[in-house]
Amino acid sequence: MKKNDNVNIGVCWYKEEQWERLKEIVADTESLEDTYQQWRKDAEKALSQLRANGLNVKKVSVDTEEMLIWANENGRSLDGEARSEYALYLLKHRR
Repeated sequence: MKKNDNVNIGVCWYKEEQWERLKEIVADTESLEDTYQQWRKDAEKALSQLRANGLNVKKVSVDTEEMLIWANENGRSLDGEARSEYALYLLKHRR
């Protein structure tokens, strides 16, 4: 794959202090790692792999309560697809 600077992938980047709350509000708890430390290790590995494939990947800092509000306002269940969509939404709307 060739590097394309126009490709932007937003990856939700969670705060350690909000990890347990995140696990309470997501629809697919089984898709999350048990601990924040394990999630972070796996997320860093995934970021490295995406970047190695030439993708422009950005960490998107996520507040779980703001994400929950967004999901409710948009009639979304907080599954993996919705979390990805939220990261993209933040990339487009944050300055």
